[in-house]
Amino acid sequence: MLIETTVNKLQEMRLSSMARAFKGQLADSNMASLSFEDRFGLLVDHEWTTRKNNHLLKLVKQAKFSAPDACVEGIEYFPYIQGLWCLRNHISDWDLSHNKDLVGIWCSENDFTSLDFTGLDELEWVYCFDCNLTSINFRNNPKLAYVECNSNPNLTSIDFSQNHQLENLFCSKCGLTSLDLTGNPLLCELD
Repeated sequence: MLIETTVNKLQEMRLSSMARAFKGQLADSNMASLSFEDRFGLLVDHEWTTRKNNHLLKLVKQAKFSAPDACVEGIEYFPYIQGLWCLRNHISDWDLSHNKDLVGIWCSENDFTSLDFTGLDELEWVYCFDCNLTSINFRNNPKLAYVECNSNPNLTSIDFSQNHQLENLFCSKCGLTSLDLTGNPLLCELD
């Protein structure tokens, strides 16, 4: 009873990300070995990161970036880049193998047919809607929490079995024939 009251109060104070992380901590038996200070620090970090990411997303949306001849050639020379925003271009291929610190990628409305995020262990959110996708590989992204891959009608399957931190998934208007989310205990939004 006390736990649910605490979660409700966090949500009422608009700390919903912290509330989700708290529920996730309660469900994870490994968290019991951490001190109160460490667990509390993780909760604060989760809320802070979510707010920073949301603020960045708001700024990017307001900027309305678009460059029809854009490319990501040379991105390997920026190995510590944490965010990549390249929406509404005609990009169909890239190599992100040197960009291990990427936390967020917004590559919607491009010409990708396949996306593979292998090796991006820090990746937390991806926007890849309306890209003509037939496949996406999220299998090696343990921190992935937010995905918008909607409006990809040729996308028939996605494997989220290794994404235990997944909280938000938007996959409407895809050609998905099945979707197994049993390994995603933190999922709170599905469209």
